[in-house]
Parts: sequence; C-alpha cells; structure tokens
Amino acid sequence: MNNIKQKLYTIIRNQLKRKLTNHLGKVVEEEDKLICYVNKRNCKKNKFEYIIKCKGIEKSNQELAKLYKLDKPICYIIDGLQLTEHSILIFGYDDCEVIIRNCQFGFDLNIHVNNKCTIENTHIQALSSYLSIGATNLIINNMNIHNELSISSPLHIIFGSAESIEINDSNIGKENENTRVSIISNQVLTIKNSKVSGDAVKFAAKKITADKNSALIASKKVDLIAEDFNQISITSNNIIFNGKKISNNKKSVVLKKVTDPVKIKQLELINLLKKVKFECEKTNAEEKLKVLQDSLNGKKVEALINEVTEKISELQAKINSLENEKQDAAKRDDLITTLSTCLKKVKQLEKESEAVEESYN
Repeated sequence: MNNIKQKLYTIIRNQLKRKLTNHLGKVVEEEDKLICYVNKRNCKKNKFEYIIKCKGIEKSNQELAKLYKLDKPICYIIDGLQLTEHSILIFGYDDCEVIIRNCQFGFDLNIHVNNKCTIENTHIQALSSYLSIGATNLIINNMNIHNELSISSPLHIIFGSAESIEINDSNIGKENENTRVSIISNQVLTIKNSKVSGDAVKFAAKKITADKNSALIASKKVDLIAEDFNQISITSNNIIFNGKKISNNKKSVVLKKVTDPVKIKQLELINLLKKVKFECEKTNAEEKLKVLQDSLNGKKVEALINEVTEKISELQAKINSLENEKQDAAKRDDLITTLSTCLKKVKQLEKESEAVEESYN
C-alpha cells in the first residue's frame, strides 16, 4: 500500500511540475529551483504571433506546491528557438526568471519580465518600428542589435528596468541607421566592453558604471542622466548631461566624476563667475536701453523711424517733381544728399534698436 501511495505521490508531483510551469516544456528539478526548458511546440501560437507566458508559482497554487515540496523559484530557459516569421511576445509573471539564448527572432519582439531576464547570443532582426525589452533586472550578453531596415523604417530600441541593467560584450544600435536607443534603469546601469549607438541615444540611471572599452555614440544627440557615475566615453556633437547642454569642441569626450575637493571648489567658483557675468551683461543691457531712450527724448524708436520715413517719402516726391519739371540740378542734388542722410539715420536707429533688444533678452 505504501508503495502505491508513493507512486501516486510521484505521478501527481510530476503533473504538478508541468502545471506550475504552464506546460511549456521539460522540467528539471534542482535543490533550490525548478528549471523549465521551453519547447516551441508548447508555445501559444495564433495567425500572426507566438506568445510565451512564463509564470512563477501563483497564489492559487502555493499551498499545493508546498504540500508536494515544489514551492521553489522557477527559471525558464528559451534556448535555440527559430521564430523568424511571426511576432513574439515573451512575458514573465510572479517573480520567475527568464533566460533567452541562441535564438533567432524576427518582426516584432516584446519582452517583459517582472524579475530577472538574461538575453544572450541571440539574433533579433528588429524589423518593426520599435524593440521593447523590460525586466526588473535585465542582463544583455554578447548581442548585436541594429536596424536592418534603416532605409525604409525608423527603429526605436528601448531597454527598461526597475532595478538594474547590465550590458556586456554587445553592440546596441548603429549610427546613421535611422535608430534611436533609450536605455533606462531606475537604479543601476552597467556597461562593459560594449557600444550603444544611434542617431540619438538616451542613457539614464541613478548610478552608471562603465569601463574604458565602452562608449555612447550618436550622430545627433547623447542624453546622459545620472546622479552617480565613474566615467563614460561619449562621441557626439551634442551632449546633454542632466538636462544641461555641454559645450564640446571635440567630437569625442570622456566624462568623469569629479571627486577631488579642490576641483569641486574650482567648479563651484566657475559657476559663480558665470552667474556674475550673466548679471553684469543683463545690467549693462538695461543701462544701454535707458541711455538710448533718454537720447531720443522719451520717443520710442519705432515712432521716430516712422517719422523719418515719412520725411523721406516727402523728399522722394519732391525729387520726382524736380525730375519731371527739369528744374535746377544743384537743387535736386541737395535734396538727394538730404535723403541719403535720412536713410543712413534710419538704418543706424534700426541697428541700435536691434542690438539693445537682443542684449536685453
């Protein structure tokens, strides 16, 4: 009887393993976790897409899993799948881990995992307008992703994470391929021996760590956002750091965090001097405006220009009259000289007005 109970227990336990892993493939039990090797035949497929739903142990199954000693973390391994003719949606729920390796994906690819997700040595054709990958903790290893339809279609590559992103030995995007790249982590972003490239690149996290073999490259703009970072190499004519544009005479620059107290004080002094210079220039512009207004006896520049313009019109009419009536040439020349003087005065007033207005703004 005990032997029958044991066999029944084992059968139920094996069936429960498959149920807990959403019947996606072979399940291997280790001491600290369950590993499910996802089989393509078990993935949900409709006319246009494959949907792979990876799940941890749901609340409704927790008591049963505990009863059969299966209350363990679940890891899904998607290895060697060839899905090049359909869109692919990969989801990870209930704190499961997802590992994607040695695969080929085409068309749309969207990956969203609420725990750890690792993608490595996988070819993503990125034939759609955007590629979206998100996880609580995201690791990218040995990947090359770029816009394979750059001539006809823009591509936006988006990596997002609630906690950490790690990019190793990879090239994400390319310059001049109609590509934008946004890599954003709420906490930590680490890049090693990798390049992130595109027309525009956004790299954001509270803490960014990069090695000397990594770089951000953009033909139009690099937008870097970080509270803490060690150093990072950037190649772009337009660099924005924490919302402020950085003047860059060279195309390539290595940004480093300043930790030397003396240098920090020097930077504070430079910023203070910049503020003083701005206030002085503003005050100088206000004084110039006041002087110009006083010199015009309270008249507005526009009104004075209109007044002189009317005078020019009168003089022009007289010149025409003299021309028609063939009057004295010397008198006509005197009027032309007067007209020329008025025109010069108008131009001078316009220049002074524009200069003062520009300085004041």
